[in-house]
Amino acid sequence: MLNPILFTERVVQDFLRYQLTAYPFADKGLYAQMRQLLNLEETRRSPLLKGPYVSLSRTFEEGIAVADAVKEGWLHPHLTQLISHPHLSRLRALVHERLQEGYVSLGDLVAWLDDRLDKDDSLSNALAPEVWRAHRKAGATAEHHKARKFFLRAQVLRELTIGMRQRIGLEPWGRLSVTYTPLRATDAFFSKWSDRIEMPVDELLRGVELLLDRERRNSHLLLDRENHIFTRYWREGMREIQRGFLPLLPDVPVGLVLRRTPTHNENRIRQWLGKGNSIIRQAADKWRVPESLRTEFVEELWQYLTKDACVLVDVRLLNSKNEALPNCADAHQIDGDVLRISASEKRGVYRCKTCRQTANRQPPRMKCLAFNCTFPTARHDRRHGAETPRRRQSLQVGSDLRTASAERPHAPGESGSAGQNFPGQSRLPGLFGQRTESIAVCLTGGAEQLHGKPTGALWHESRNGAWVLRGRRGARPEVPGPVRQKDRLQCG
Repeated sequence: MLNPILFTERVVQDFLRYQLTAYPFADKGLYAQMRQLLNLEETRRSPLLKGPYVSLSRTFEEGIAVADAVKEGWLHPHLTQLISHPHLSRLRALVHERLQEGYVSLGDLVAWLDDRLDKDDSLSNALAPEVWRAHRKAGATAEHHKARKFFLRAQVLRELTIGMRQRIGLEPWGRLSVTYTPLRATDAFFSKWSDRIEMPVDELLRGVELLLDRERRNSHLLLDRENHIFTRYWREGMREIQRGFLPLLPDVPVGLVLRRTPTHNENRIRQWLGKGNSIIRQAADKWRVPESLRTEFVEELWQYLTKDACVLVDVRLLNSKNEALPNCADAHQIDGDVLRISASEKRGVYRCKTCRQTANRQPPRMKCLAFNCTFPTARHDRRHGAETPRRRQSLQVGSDLRTASAERPHAPGESGSAGQNFPGQSRLPGLFGQRTESIAVCLTGGAEQLHGKPTGALWHESRNGAWVLRGRRGARPEVPGPVRQKDRLQCG
């Protein structure tokens, strides 16, 4: 864990050393005086040093309060433990305000945000300070408007490409829904394969949309026809990066093909059908497509998305000089112009019971689409709570005791995490972190039983004098830190 105090002193000390070496004095007296003044101990006594300063982009500050969002019902109360800031981002609040009015395209959403900021200079300065630093509105109105539009479009595109495992964002919260307009349930592909695999047409359509969601969010496969943000390589010294309009995107650009050729760049070109296993093959297996028809199913799906519906379009992957990258021919990305964004009609998301990956649509046959995950998903309403109890995870607790602890009903005010009070037991210090199970209270209390079970068979004393919890597969990791003789339990 980073210690901010030690980190600050190390940075200050390195800067002082740089000043001593960058400005050598020929006069020995002046040099000795400079060394005396540029000393870490002298700097600590100086009233001019305050810090460290941590600056966040104002685009993601000072929005609706998290408590108000929980009170209104569109955030689950447990999210207050995950969100460290008291307010949501103002830009996301503005986006959600427009989405509640109905479906909107990417260009119309950016135009609405741009018009909103153009009417309110104080709001524009708070949400887009990078634009104001680059171009003053009074001095260069046209350049300011152009830079602001680029900045807003970049922020909206970044919101649409948030990773599947990210927790903060409109789409991970289940508040944003993306629709691919060319996909229709009446198309020949869905009517043909819904009969062959005995799946409803609407369910198969949701499955195809989920596959496109994974490509869009995990691989940044989204074509921006105006600025080509995810189609070109961005260097650190480029103007958009230096001004803060965009972060460094090391994994961009990436394209998609059906099958790679030997000349394709494997780092830039992804494929659906190859020699090994892939997500699309596993998805066909989870949707109960016969093994002999899986290759045909994927090929016809690719033909439908690229030729018939034109959701996946041909792109040229570019370098920082707008030149075509070598070994990246026939690449495809999702056309951003066919997306329609709206507020989600249903609250909450679908979450896998094992890998905890979420999805905004109901997966076909309720199967998780994550790679090498064959477990079902469940509806997780972030307003009213999950349908199934949360699984307890701790390396220090055996699976049998973890299951017993999860099934045990807790009294009001009682919890299974470290630092909480348990009935008839002393307060537990945080030995195992934030997700400690209630079985760990045996370390500090004198209880002989836990949930009606004797504790003598659970613990044994190791060679260095620490108490170790037994599990199904032998001894668990030792308790960190020394254990005094008077604090040890007399178990067994």
